[in-house]
Parts: sequence; C-alpha cells; structure tokens
Amino acid sequence: MLRRLVLVLCVAFAALAPVTASADDGNQGGLALRLHGTYTLPPGESVGSVVVIRGDANIAGTVTGRLIVVNGNADIAGSVNGAVTIIRGTVTLEGGSHVDRVTIIRGTVNRQSGSVVDHGINRRGFRFFRGAFFWLLWLGLTLAAVIAGLAFAAVGGHQLSRAAMLLTGDLPASILGAVAVWIVLPVLSVFALLTVVGIPAGLALLLAVLPLLGLFGYVTAGTRLGAALLSLGGGARPVDHPYAATTLGVIVLQAVLLVPVVGWAIAFLAGIWGSGALAAAGWRAWRSPESAKEAAA
Repeated sequence: MLRRLVLVLCVAFAALAPVTASADDGNQGGLALRLHGTYTLPPGESVGSVVVIRGDANIAGTVTGRLIVVNGNADIAGSVNGAVTIIRGTVTLEGGSHVDRVTIIRGTVNRQSGSVVDHGINRRGFRFFRGAFFWLLWLGLTLAAVIAGLAFAAVGGHQLSRAAMLLTGDLPASILGAVAVWIVLPVLSVFALLTVVGIPAGLALLLAVLPLLGLFGYVTAGTRLGAALLSLGGGARPVDHPYAATTLGVIVLQAVLLVPVVGWAIAFLAGIWGSGALAAAGWRAWRSPESAKEAAA
C-alpha cells in the first residue's frame, strides 16, 4: 500500500506540469510519461517534466521541470532544471551534467567529477513517509479529541465535571459503571443480534454507542487529569464549562499515548475508566436528581 501511495503521489506531483505532453522521446514541452520502458532524451532536445515508472531514463538533453524515476535508474548527461527524485533506483550524474537538486529514496547516487548539483543531494528512506504519516495521524486524532472535549464541555459541562470528579471521588462506582458499559452492554448487543427485531439495536450499541462512550470516557479522564494539573499550578478548578481542564488533560493523555505499549495501555484504561464514571454519574442523576444536584454543589 505504501509503494502504491508513493507512486500515485509522484505521478500527481509531476502532473502539475503543463499537460500538453506525450510519451514520445524528445517531445518538446509538457509532461513525458513512460511506463515499463526506457525514456531517452537526446542532446539538444528539451521536455517539460519526465516521469518513468519501472524503467530507466537517459537524459542527454534538457528537462525544464522535474525528473522522477520509480523502480529504475537515471543517467543524466544533460541538465534538469527542477528536482530529480529517484525511488528504488540509481542516478548517475555524468561529467558536465547540471541538476537543481537530487532526492534519493532507497537508492544510490553515482556522481562523476564535473557534475553540478545546485541544492545538494538528500537521501531518505520509506521511514520518512511512515514517520510523517504517524505524526499527521497523531495530530489529527489529538485535534479530534480536543474538539470533542470542548463540545462536551460546552453542551454538558456540568455533567462532565461531575463525572470527572466521580472518577476519583468514588472509585467503586466508576469500576461498576465500567463493567456495565464494557461487559453488560456488549453481551446485550450480542443477544440482540440473535433476534431479527433486535439487530438494529445491537448494531447501534456496538458500532455507535460503545465507541462514543469510549471517546467521551477518554475526554472525562482527560478532564479529571487537567483539573488536577490546574489545581497543582494554582489555577481555579472549572465546574460549569471545564474548557481549560479538558484541553490540557486530553493533550497530556495524547502525549502519553506516544510512549510505546505503556501509552496505549494508559489511553485504553482511561477510556474505560472515564466511561464507567460517566455511566455511574448518569445512573445517579436518573435515580435521584436532587441528590445529584446536592453532590455537585
């Protein structure tokens, strides 16, 4: 999947050049694309950009744009005014060649004396793409969790604060709530799926209710953590709309998530524990609304 993604990105990147192109050797201007073959640009001829996939590129003329070779080799005796990108291959810079820059991804460079590279040679592996994807994914999940927490704090801030305090204030109730959410509800969902009438309800519990409870339980745990950190720093502990506590706590939990194995375990337990506190707080509010208000006060 990663290789296919790289191929698609390379082609799309090169396609930004003018599309008055043909795959014929020596075509003037535009984009030259060659699949499973060798592309040759003779001396004295020029082309806009060149993309070669599973083939070689022999450049003796001038490439005014980019040169991209995937699973192949490039021999450059002329000039490339744009970037040269080689993925799984070898680029040879002959004497007298002139390129703007070279990026090698799992490949090698043979550079002869007299060749000119204006902006250097960069060597990267596929780990670079995996790392970039990981950090983008982490950032996206963090933003989603923070936004969900802020929405919860805005709409049900009082309930969020009460559940967050119940998280540590009444540990047995939070544990019982977690058991009810993550054991009783899944069992009920499975039994519901065994009946024709109960299939929609079972699917809704498994695919919607439980994931949402896990998310908001994670936010609840983050809110309690954020409130504790704010109290250590001398900040006032919010009650009605715990925006600061929720944001701080969720970001800290997301940072802990970066710790291998341990971070994932802590995040998993935080979601379970927080959802148990939410369930316990909801149960108390439903059974005795007046006592719940007194407890919150």
